[in-house]
Amino acid sequence: MRIKVIFANVIQCMIHCGYNEKKENIFAGFHPEKYVEYFKDEKPDILCIAECLMDNIEGDSEFVEHITQSCKLPYYKNLVGEKAFFVENKFYGLSICSRFPFNDYKVLQLANPKIETIRPNGEHWVMHDKYIQKAGLQIKSNQNINITNNICFLFNTLINIFGMKNLRNTEINGQKC
Repeated sequence: MRIKVIFANVIQCMIHCGYNEKKENIFAGFHPEKYVEYFKDEKPDILCIAECLMDNIEGDSEFVEHITQSCKLPYYKNLVGEKAFFVENKFYGLSICSRFPFNDYKVLQLANPKIETIRPNGEHWVMHDKYIQKAGLQIKSNQNINITNNICFLFNTLINIFGMKNLRNTEINGQKC
């Protein structure tokens, strides 16, 4: 049996187009329907979404419900991370959507490196806690798989895109950046 798994960061339903000469992100707007269309065409058995748009702090999400219905993925677990920064009055987090039922589900918190800096535009920025979803899925009556979902936060993104050069050659939890 082949199982198709897709991991995707949907950037709070924004379409990313690249960077300008100042290394600032360029977006083509808010388009949740494009993500739904893409995932429907791909026909995943398991879909792990990062920066998934949530409607409230409880983790309700019309976006996820639309994806699960369109892709015929009846089982899902959402985890709210924090307030959305692209869309007002929304939150974002993680979601695991599956054709297979969950037989185990845990949330693990990653150690927060407690990074703070001032962006080139003068804004204060603080890294928030990050979490991992860990799920056991029942593939067949006698066969299970484990899957994890998280937001991959690249520190070189801070350095190269946000211009946070003060992070170069610094230590975070005993590791050199």
